[in-house]
Formats: sequence, C-alpha cells, structure tokens
Amino acid sequence: MAYPSDLPQGQANDINIRLRTATGQITLNYHNNEGTWSGTRAFPYSQHRNWPAGTTDYTVEWVQVAGTNYHWEEGLRCLLETDGDDTTLDVPRAVTEIDDFDSDKVKLRRGQRVATDLVTIDQPGLESVELQRLQRGDWRTKSTLPADSGRVLVSFPKERKKGTSRYRLVVPGSESVTGAVTDVLKVKVRR
Repeated sequence: MAYPSDLPQGQANDINIRLRTATGQITLNYHNNEGTWSGTRAFPYSQHRNWPAGTTDYTVEWVQVAGTNYHWEEGLRCLLETDGDDTTLDVPRAVTEIDDFDSDKVKLRRGQRVATDLVTIDQPGLESVELQRLQRGDWRTKSTLPADSGRVLVSFPKERKKGTSRYRLVVPGSESVTGAVTDVLKVKVRR
C-alpha cells in the first residue's frame, strides 16, 4: 500500500481491508500505535491476528487508507499457497482471468482468418499474453500481445491449409499472478 503524501498529520495510522472468503466477509484493521505511517507499507493478510485459519482463496473487495476517502474498490481475487511451514511467510498470488475469448467453433475457407477478438485480461502480471496454435502435438506461440491495459486485441493468422486448426490464449504465471489458459478455439478450414 502506498500512502498518499497529502494526508493530514496523525491520519496515516490506520488501514482497513475488506476480504471475501469462503466463510464470509472479514475486515482486517491495521493500526500504528506508535505514530503515523508513510511511504509504501506491506500488510501480509495471513499474518493478521484475525485471519481465518485455513483460508487459501480470497478476494480483496475494498481498501480504506487512514480513515479518509482514499479508497480502492474493485475486487482482486488471490490464492494463498502455503508451504506448510509456520515459520515462513506465505505469499499470495493474484488470480489471472481471461474474459471474452471466443472459443466457439469457426468454419473458414482457405486464405481467410478468424475475426479479430477483443479480450479482457484481469491480473496479467508483467508477462505478455501468448496466442498459441497446436502444431504436431505441441502448443507453439504464434504472437505475443501486451496486456498492460487489461485489454488485448487478438489477431489470428491466415489459414493456408485445409483441416482443423486449434488456438488458445495463455498468460504465463509468475510469483505474483497465477496465470491462465483459455478454452481451445477450433477452426475448420475448407478449400
């Protein structure tokens, strides 16, 4: 959490984070009894005294900084992957989601291409989105697309051979995001 630099003196000592878990909604309060916070602070949710034991899948629904109107409200689903060792910090990863990828079957003539598709990517991390095609039993990357805006315009190659082509979108996982893979789009190419 990056604290706003223009908070009045004495207000930067609280943060409230509302989470949705399988057992319901919970609000975690962090309070600095020894002064005010500033700059960037980390708040490991799973280390909070009110963290629901055994929770590994949760959504951050709302964040309030310092009792002011500095809010973030969107919905960020996270997974907490534990190593089973209570002495180490378990780090959550944001759940990547790919929406609006059209995986319905398509029929084309040779020389045509699948219509361009506008896709939404939630939590892509720092990696590019990959358009992959199945070739000889292996998924091969045909193009990489930046997802930094959360929207990706997917352009497909021309179909040059008769038969069935298969495509999917992949967002690689990392230490901070889970990554995701879409359903397969099947393209039947006629003469």
